Amino acid sequence: MTLSTISTIDEMFRWRLDKDQCEKENVEHIIHLSVEETNSENAKNLKWTEYTDVLYSFLLTYKLGLEIISEDDFCRCAKEYKNYRDLRRLNTNSPQFLYFCSNDKAFMDLNNCQEYKDFLGLYFTIGNLIPTWPGGNEARGKMGLYDIPEIFFRKYNTWTKALLKQYPNANMDRIINSETFLVCRKNADSFRIKGYRNAFNNILQLKQMMKNNKDLYFDYLKHRNDVIRQRQKALNNILEIE
Repeated sequence: MTLSTISTIDEMFRWRLDKDQCEKENVEHIIHLSVEETNSENAKNLKWTEYTDVLYSFLLTYKLGLEIISEDDFCRCAKEYKNYRDLRRLNTNSPQFLYFCSNDKAFMDLNNCQEYKDFLGLYFTIGNLIPTWPGGNEARGKMGLYDIPEIFFRKYNTWTKALLKQYPNANMDRIINSETFLVCRKNADSFRIKGYRNAFNNILQLKQMMKNNKDLYFDYLKHRNDVIRQRQKALNNILEIE
């Protein structure tokens, strides 16, 4: 099955899983271009000619959401999956396991939340693509940071400065200068601004803050969506000029 858009968590996983894995899960594999492939011409026009990467990835952020929503249910799913697959050791970052979790009734509200619906609609846009340094995309996924760019780029400040010097049109200010981020929440009759300070000092602090206040996880998703929209608009303006 080839889709022009991906609009559900289930579709996202059926794209992330390869064909053989989908056959094991007895689901139809989805074919879709990657973010990099979708925006290859735009990246070329922006002169991001060496290495590009997804700004906000899906898999590890979704895993973080599972742990924040219910760590008990996440651990239960891990035990069930190990028994189901007869595994001695389990990689809890694997798409196969996280797809298994996504089908558990404990996480249906997460799958259907508006923040993820918006994120999937923005995922393949130019606003979700960045230039990076050699090996930067692989390092983000292996640093135990849940692939969160606000933490990663602060951790590698020297490399980040060099990257922005080489690509001044990368439009990454809101990602790197993120001591405080604000989101707008709609109440019954009005809107109000919610702010979070020092959320991105380190992953352990961020995860604990989210456990103490689950709203932070969903507000972080809102923040990501806002950043993608802002970058999409700014980068499209550059592309139209050039």
